[in-house]
Amino acid sequence: GIAAAKANGVKFGRPQSGLPSNFPEIIRKWDDNQLTTEEVLDICKISEATFYRRRKELYKNEKAVKKQTF
Repeated sequence: GIAAAKANGVKFGRPQSGLPSNFPEIIRKWDDNQLTTEEVLDICKISEATFYRRRKELYKNEKAVKKQTF
């Protein structure tokens, strides 16, 4: 069942929530205390847990990109 469904391209689990294209800018404003956490959650339409997880992923990806440029 499951293997056959995956072979046919069926995706399991909850779909990821989308983020606005300016999410990195929003995070920088939040880091600079220009936005509160509640404002960010309202703008992005995500939960607090998702916000912190995506923020962590963003910084992890930025560090990886910076390492590749040197």
